[in-house]
Amino acid sequence: MLRLSVIFGVATALAADPIIGGQGDYRYQYMPDRLQPPAGAKMVNCHGLVLDSDNNIYLTYQNDGNNDLNCLIRWKPDGNGAEWMTGGSTALCSGTPHGLKIAYEGPDGAHQYLYHANNNQKLTKTLLDGTIIWQINGTFGQDPNLPYMPTWFAIVPGSDYIYLCDGYGSNNVYVFHINGTFMN
Repeated sequence: MLRLSVIFGVATALAADPIIGGQGDYRYQYMPDRLQPPAGAKMVNCHGLVLDSDNNIYLTYQNDGNNDLNCLIRWKPDGNGAEWMTGGSTALCSGTPHGLKIAYEGPDGAHQYLYHANNNQKLTKTLLDGTIIWQINGTFGQDPNLPYMPTWFAIVPGSDYIYLCDGYGSNNVYVFHINGTFMN
């Protein structure tokens, strides 16, 4: 962004002051040249944003459903090098991707997985490259007359359980084992 300054009757372009928001220790600079999506991305809504242990950045988004069949992008830690992470399939991205969480599982916590909540009644666990480990479509025993639109996961480090939040539907929280088994 530039601003013009007139000095001695001559207009000169000066770099605009950076846009910085926040307060105290939590101040951030707006940098529109970072986190650019891959060519062809048609983002309708963006929801989940997480970092892996190497500080790679992951974003899940709702695509246009026509030309873009992707929904998960990974950037390098510096915000460049965008690439789609779909595990070679479109199964992850159908519907309305919403919540995204990263979990560190296993005895040493060294295995990283992504949990995806999809408003179209879909829950998915993937590897970081988007390869599906398990996916649950539809309801799983709750009252089918209640609204149900999964929005987010809560993950307790070191636990074998994940908590699915139904924020736009019934406002319920459902418990799943990390292997995909519905617990309550």
